[in-house]
Amino acid sequence: MITKQQVDIFRKYKGDADAFARCATQYEAQVVGEADWLAIDDAIQGVELIQKRVCSSEYKASILEKINENFDVEALSQIVEW
Repeated sequence: MITKQQVDIFRKYKGDADAFARCATQYEAQVVGEADWLAIDDAIQGVELIQKRVCSSEYKASILEKINENFDVEALSQIVEW
């Protein structure tokens, strides 16, 4: 489950995986794994496409399902505000 804390760390590095890999503290690296990072990135991209209305209804449903299954409520609100 993706948490607010993980999204906060993602935001700290502005979604830049290279910066995270180079500069993350040991604690941050333990909190946000590679799969978590990719899930947050995919969710943000999906929400942006939905908000811009440039995706199919099937893609929209798929993204929303993944987000609802994998993000807690606080993390979800941060993704939408991104």
